[in-house]
Amino acid sequence: MLFGFCNGSIRMKLAIISATPMYGMPGEPLEVYEPTLREIESISGLFEEITWLGYLKGGNPGNARKPASRVIRLGSLPVAEGGESLFAKFRILPKLPRLVLTVFRTIQYHDVIHSRGPAVPAFVCIVLSFFFPRKKFWHKYAGNWMEPKPPFMYKVQKWLLTRAGHTHVTVNGNWPDQAAHVVSLENPGFTEQERDKALRVSSDKKFELPITFCFAGLMDESKGVPALVRAFSRLKNPEQFIQKLILAGQGPGMDEIRKLAADISVPVEFTGYIQRDRLNEIYRISHVLVLPSRTEGFPKVVAEAASFGCIPIVTNVSSIGQYVRDGVNGFLLDDGRPETIASALERLKHHENLSGVSEAAKEMAALFTYERFRNAIANQILADIPAS
Repeated sequence: MLFGFCNGSIRMKLAIISATPMYGMPGEPLEVYEPTLREIESISGLFEEITWLGYLKGGNPGNARKPASRVIRLGSLPVAEGGESLFAKFRILPKLPRLVLTVFRTIQYHDVIHSRGPAVPAFVCIVLSFFFPRKKFWHKYAGNWMEPKPPFMYKVQKWLLTRAGHTHVTVNGNWPDQAAHVVSLENPGFTEQERDKALRVSSDKKFELPITFCFAGLMDESKGVPALVRAFSRLKNPEQFIQKLILAGQGPGMDEIRKLAADISVPVEFTGYIQRDRLNEIYRISHVLVLPSRTEGFPKVVAEAASFGCIPIVTNVSSIGQYVRDGVNGFLLDDGRPETIASALERLKHHENLSGVSEAAKEMAALFTYERFRNAIANQILADIPAS
């Protein structure tokens, strides 16, 4: 016998184990990164209680909020972080016992356990899942499942996940020889109602030069932002086809990026961290999203921007090439070097039917709604939960 849905929910408790930053002070209501929170809110109706644990940070950077659903309760985990060097990584070891004990007790109390990795808390949860064969585990691997040279701990986590046949593992994209318990699942970014609104407000978007370009995300080397700005300096008379570049986000590379932006002939607008309404307005007025990341799973911003008709120019890593078809609904970069990005910008400049590419991008975005995501979780991840 399987658990049925009672008023749209399974009468079960979900625990989320993650390294997601939780913003606030101990003892006060916490806040969490808004795009990730929306994903959890979209499935909150499937459970009677959700406890979401992450790493406690300081004040709100501007892109976090409290849950809108009363079902979701935010909490903190003991922080177990090392550093880049091998010596720094060993600093995790004294911190692990408290983290392991907290995750262990959380697993005991909850019916469904969802880890979000790759990260140290997810690693602990994956290992402990082998000791709880009767519990329901759902591990999300948000990184590049087929990354050629992943960091050591990413490699270890993937190795464990491929052998965790008693669990469900969700990944970005479909891959050769994918195990039966590894489920391909699109990374959602908006509701169907929000997509309909995006289609309406962008229906009159014209691709008459000059056009507006945007980037949304963490401002650092890993996302390719310095290379993106350098690419504009390689273009001949870029102001003739580029009205401006909007950089939405914040990050450790801001000082370098501002200096680079001061040396190009295209106006660059920096927004810092912004809320959803402001980001949607940027998508509405922009024509192209450029995301030259070194590595990704499938970034939400690609589908979000595409729903507003923004043509994606993205690095062909992980599952991105399974959705973005070069020259059809976007443009793919072989790598994130400035000269590669500049070449793609020139291709776009001379393309004869950018409006058609934009329309195809809108169609692709339909795969990334919260409704499709919720249905997939209900029908693929939770459908085989046995009655207790």
